[in-house]
Amino acid sequence: MIKAVIEDGLSRNEAARIFRVGIASAIRWVKAFEETRRAAALPTGGDRRSVLKPHRDWLLELRRRENDLTLDAIAERLLRTHGVEADKSMLSRFFATEGISFKKTVRASEQDRPDVAERRETWRRAQKNLGGRLISSMRPGRRPR
Repeated sequence: MIKAVIEDGLSRNEAARIFRVGIASAIRWVKAFEETRRAAALPTGGDRRSVLKPHRDWLLELRRRENDLTLDAIAERLLRTHGVEADKSMLSRFFATEGISFKKTVRASEQDRPDVAERRETWRRAQKNLGGRLISSMRPGRRPR
């Protein structure tokens, strides 16, 4: 396509139509060729170094000390402490590579908090006082379907 524009004198629009590519793509490709004399596509894939690897020990220690942090909270802490921007998916891949998952547990850790335990116990005592009656949000006289 670039050869058709540069050597054969076609317009970028004509070349885009003939080669069935977008006009904007044809314009960008010819411009890139004129600036760099490179007609090949840029390389894809390859080894992309993780910005998290240099902070591996810190991240693992943070997870060990505070294992109930969310990925968002870890990202916020990483930015605040080390100035490194990371999103949830980046952190998820990092921790998965380290064999660490962020699955929810069957038992919520909040149950260990004294204020939650007290409210739960108060609720349980109130349930015993019901004497087996059901609590319904239905108005009197209406029957469930």
